[in-house]
Amino acid sequence: MGYELALHWQLPDSISNAIRWHHSPELAEEGLLEVALIHIAAVMADCMVWDDDINCMAERISSHAWQITGLDLTACREAEGEVGGEIRELFGILMGHSSNA
Repeated sequence: MGYELALHWQLPDSISNAIRWHHSPELAEEGLLEVALIHIAAVMADCMVWDDDINCMAERISSHAWQITGLDLTACREAEGEVGGEIRELFGILMGHSSNA
């Protein structure tokens, strides 16, 4: 559905493709880096917010995405250490689960 909306809204192809293929980055034919980065970011966010366990990334991030981006699990764990708390706090505010809401 997101891809169809991106097309309807005439978003750039790089954004549309990232939306379309971020769950299966190995299927993308264009915008490979953008798709792979969005894939990794989406998995990281899911692991931080829903699983509350950044370690779930290892099994869920496509090896194709690691290869395309040149990133690795260590880099993602470092990023999570820097911004993970803020992401969880923002999610809590958006979902109405925060005392700051």
